[in-house]
Amino acid sequence: MHLAFNEPGAGRSIFFELTPATPGLVIEAVRTIGEPEEGMQYSTWPSMRLRGTAGDLEVAGECWFDHQWGGRAWFLSQDSPPRARGWDWLGFRLDDGSQGVLSTHWDVESGEQMACHFTLRDCSGTVHVCHSFEWTPLRWWTSIGTRITHPVEWRLRVPEWDMELVFVPFADNQEIRVFGPLRAIWEGAGRVRGRMRGGPVEGSARLEGQGRGYIPDSSAYLRAWASLVDRELVRFLPKAIEESDIRRYAGPPTWLYEPSSYTSTLAKPLWDLMGREGKRWRAVFSFLLLDSLGRDPEPVRDVVFVLPEMLHNASLIIDDIQDDSALRRGQESIHRRYGLDVAISAANTAYFLPLLLVLDHAVLTTEEKRATCEIYQRQLIRAHLGQSLDIFWTHTLSATQLDCWMADSIGPKILQMYALKTAAPLEGLAEAAVLLARIGPAARQPVVQFARCMGLAFQLIDDIKNFSSSPSWGKQRGEDLRAGKLTYLILRALERLAPPEREFLRDMLCRPDRRCDPGVLNQGIELVVHSGACEQVREEARALVAPAWEAFSLFVPPSSSKMELRFLWESLVDPSTENQEPLQS
Repeated sequence: MHLAFNEPGAGRSIFFELTPATPGLVIEAVRTIGEPEEGMQYSTWPSMRLRGTAGDLEVAGECWFDHQWGGRAWFLSQDSPPRARGWDWLGFRLDDGSQGVLSTHWDVESGEQMACHFTLRDCSGTVHVCHSFEWTPLRWWTSIGTRITHPVEWRLRVPEWDMELVFVPFADNQEIRVFGPLRAIWEGAGRVRGRMRGGPVEGSARLEGQGRGYIPDSSAYLRAWASLVDRELVRFLPKAIEESDIRRYAGPPTWLYEPSSYTSTLAKPLWDLMGREGKRWRAVFSFLLLDSLGRDPEPVRDVVFVLPEMLHNASLIIDDIQDDSALRRGQESIHRRYGLDVAISAANTAYFLPLLLVLDHAVLTTEEKRATCEIYQRQLIRAHLGQSLDIFWTHTLSATQLDCWMADSIGPKILQMYALKTAAPLEGLAEAAVLLARIGPAARQPVVQFARCMGLAFQLIDDIKNFSSSPSWGKQRGEDLRAGKLTYLILRALERLAPPEREFLRDMLCRPDRRCDPGVLNQGIELVVHSGACEQVREEARALVAPAWEAFSLFVPPSSSKMELRFLWESLVDPSTENQEPLQS
């Protein structure tokens, strides 16, 4: 075989000639799956001599070549709908001249092994085949870039050959990111050591693992992120605050600090809320957006994770105080559990504390720090203006006022309020990503518009979730209706209902005594649900995001992060996710 290419980056001309040093192996892997018509053939030349040139240099070495072709059985089952499959593969050359190839095939969702095979050519040239062996992961590694956890060390035991080998990689991070639902595979070099037929053996090896990058549902996907986000949150705001932490926040004391007070009034209430399995999707959105725009988010991961999560959780505490909400994420609201004074103090501190990450950051330039802080402050102002409008409508709601509002096209005004209250923080994340990625002005508008539409869509879906009967919904069902909030969903329900039902819903919405009656409230909830407004609003949410995504997509090249952004918004607005755990407020 001849292989020629220009070295990426350096541009050197590379030429290799590959010659088999030992005969190839043809492995009838098709039989191991049990679906011959959809199976794959597999051939390998485990030992090939390599000679050639790299620029002006002569090079020589060894390589491994293999080729697989055929149907789709290694990837998908023949079920309807098909189930994803994965495999683990190991190829090795021992120092005594033996060569081996094994693979196991398994169902991605259940992890159940479906098939396995092991072909060994010993040092005499005799080929042995085995379908009964132990293949056990010993150590796992989680990729920061993809959040996929890969097994990187393995033990192989074959009792009938008295064989035990342990594979250890040269480096943990030998992940290869790929475009499409696989997202990434782990394929890398290492060594095997152990014994075979009474004697010690070792040699070079290569491991491949495929199938652990599939995203089965949004909840599992976000759970994989949550530990990474929480690690940064704990690093910035420890659950038990010490004097060194206060010095990071406020500088050295003039007299004397009292660390335990900040644990009680700041860390404890904030971590009470943040620890209630919030999905962290805003932090995920920020990370993926920055990565898809071409700026490596790893050096600024603390800012990317902490800034949106601290801001969001602070806003939830204040929002619950203003709405007098009893529950948040299935537990007692922070102001009810700790008191108004502690809740307000913790939330207000959380609004501004993460700016210290930006101001003191070792990687960000002075201009990046200034611009990021400016973006944060402007979006914070917009969010509070939106909240003010929401409060105004709630406080001034009456039957007469409601009739005037509906006659005056209040729908677009509610959307504008959502754009300020809910979408502004996401717009801020997009503005910061555009800044840090240093992309041209032409791309700014579609990036920010996509973030705005995603924030709006999330609020519309949140309106729908407010009427959810799912036990995973962490707030009281129909809480918006009980509080007398004219949400976009309730407006659409009023527009869709026949006159008698519309009058009933209008009357109860405008009268606190009616809204607080459990029987009347339940009737109102059922009217909203059965009006068809939920389905209409969900379609409007999709109609907001889909064209914004298309415009955004024109400016962003294909990548794993871009694909995951698509998955994130699809999981938010797709009706097929109705039975999944919601992306909670």
